[in-house]
Amino acid sequence: TGRGIAKDEKLALQHFSKAAELGNGLAIQVIADAHLKGLMGLGAAPRDNAAAVAAFKRAADKGHLPAAEALLRAYTEGGFGLNADTAQAAKWQARVAELRKQRAAAPPAKAKP
Repeated sequence: TGRGIAKDEKLALQHFSKAAELGNGLAIQVIADAHLKGLMGLGAAPRDNAAAVAAFKRAADKGHLPAAEALLRAYTEGGFGLNADTAQAAKWQARVAELRKQRAAAPPAKAKP
């Protein structure tokens, strides 16, 4: 974003990519969004729906609820280059429900001092 330092989208993409490789769900979703929206230096490349869907799936597999919800919407309504698919939508609806249940059962995060 360039807050406090010079904006460098290429370097930001490298950092998010490294975090995504290490399994950080939010970083994986950021990479997916970058592919869809042409962010972080990916604007010169054509929109890469397949890479975005693969990233959303990786993030959802890591337990990232917003990524699972994005896939549910895509398979329900069609999106990210995917056709509506009731079987896939049902699969992602179950995954979303599972992740929401896990989130509700998790102890609240401790406040940082």
